[in-house]
Amino acid sequence: MRIAAQITGSFGSAELPFKLADRMAANHPARGADLAERVVGGLTTRRGYSADAMVRVAAKVAAVDPDQAERVAESACYLPLRARILVRVAQVVAAADPDRAERLADRVEDITASVDPVDPGLPAVVADVAALDPDRAERIAASIAVDPKRNAALEMMCRAMADIHPERAERAAVAISDSLVAIRALMHIAGAAGPADLDRIIRLTSRAEYLLETIPHENWKVLALTEIGRAVAVTDPGHAAELAQRITTANTQVSDKDSALLHLSKAIAVVDAETAVGVAGAITSSQLRMHALESLVLVVAATDPRKARRIAARVLTEDGARTKLVDDLFREVPASDPAHALGLARLALGVAEAIGESRSKARALAAIAKQLTLQIRPIDLATVMGWYESGLGPQW
Repeated sequence: MRIAAQITGSFGSAELPFKLADRMAANHPARGADLAERVVGGLTTRRGYSADAMVRVAAKVAAVDPDQAERVAESACYLPLRARILVRVAQVVAAADPDRAERLADRVEDITASVDPVDPGLPAVVADVAALDPDRAERIAASIAVDPKRNAALEMMCRAMADIHPERAERAAVAISDSLVAIRALMHIAGAAGPADLDRIIRLTSRAEYLLETIPHENWKVLALTEIGRAVAVTDPGHAAELAQRITTANTQVSDKDSALLHLSKAIAVVDAETAVGVAGAITSSQLRMHALESLVLVVAATDPRKARRIAARVLTEDGARTKLVDDLFREVPASDPAHALGLARLALGVAEAIGESRSKARALAAIAKQLTLQIRPIDLATVMGWYESGLGPQW
């Protein structure tokens, strides 16, 4: 802390005390709490990392000393932060000390009643409370008098409850008065449901598409179409493609439509690469279209390098996109899966060979050679021969 106090004017120096407390609490909860008490009192506005760090510190401290964790919370001048820390402490102690957890939850509800309803930190409190006490979270959200903040709180609450209380999350989403915010919440719940709960996805999608017609501005409608398309892409890529077609005819800025089509093509590529290629092909900006096509090739390569190679040979027509794909392919090569690494290397080599500019091609080939050294060399000859004899060899 003495060293940190001497650092002035450098980027990120204001966050150092919070980071120090967060790090220290991992191994020394009591000292981390002491440090947190010293710095949290000066936090008078919402600051994302600082607030999250203090919540993490409180959780670590509460596991060994709930009283000290409460003191950390009460030292916070910024009321939403005080409430969030108390919620986290309540979560940690709920199993061992339910009476304390109930008391802390009551304290949180009292605090939120005195927070300015336009305070940007209030929705995060509601989301945190939802994981502890959904009924209380609904009460707090309903008590927020300002529509935008109440809608934001309801959306964050839906996200927090989507996995554990989907029915309750769905009910909260219906209460959102802003159609675009409601669609975002509904589609997040649909995404959490997964392909196994198709009835819920269909119901949520139908509700979202009904709300879509109530959105007055075309640019907002494009955002809503994107949310719906991304949610249904895995279960119904054809429907997602239809939504993409609606985006192309929307009366709004070309850049908005291109960005939406980029996101949709990546989502669809997980299950239907050819449909995704068609969606990406509708992007008007050549640069963004190449970026979209390179991104979807990466998505396909994660499961099927051979198919990705065929798509790349057909759709990547610019050297910049080819070079970027070679660089990106090896960012997350699984060392435990040498067969897949070989597939990616073969894909990268095919892409590199198509690069026309000689220096770019040389750099791409050097990158592949480096990855072959790092990822492929440890494979022994017997393993390679085993693949070849089993029919895997020609794939690579």
